[in-house]
Order: sequence, then structure tokens, then C-alpha cells
Amino acid sequence: MELAVSECENEKMACFVEDGKTIGALSYAPDFKPSNQGVLIHFNCKDIDKSIMQVEKQGGKIVIPKTKIQAEGKGYFAVFTDPAGNRVGLYAE
Repeated sequence: MELAVSECENEKMACFVEDGKTIGALSYAPDFKPSNQGVLIHFNCKDIDKSIMQVEKQGGKIVIPKTKIQAEGKGYFAVFTDPAGNRVGLYAE
């Protein structure tokens, strides 16, 4: 998967592209207000421990540490806030 970044006037967008198709996007504009109370998006990752270390290295803060999901065979999750204050989840099997 790759991120294709584009700008249109005052909005910036990074589109998730897989097999040549846009499957999702992250958007930013000056009037968007970061929040730790907003939508919680989770991203799959291959190595959750490595991803958590990268989050901290880039200035994010872990708010829910790596936690085993209690359902059989469902893996682990963690939640962090980015430097702007948005909550983001990580998931790995």
C-alpha cells in the first residue's frame, strides 16, 4: 500500500492506494480541529512493538499500551495520540 499526497487550495489529503485504487484517505485543513474525543481509526501493522517505538520516536504518546484482545486469535491493539492530539489505534495479529 502507498500514500498518494495531494493538495487542493487549503486542504491536504493523503490517499491510501492499493492495487491502483484509492481505498481511504486522511485529510487536513487549517480549520480542522484535532481532538482526542473524535473518531478512532485503527491501522493494521506487522509488528506492533516496532510501531509503538516509532510512534514515541515521532512525538506520539501511548494512551492504551499493547493489549491482548480477549477473543481467541484476534491479536493485539494499542492506542496513541499524535503530536496534534488525535487518537489513533494500532492492530496486529
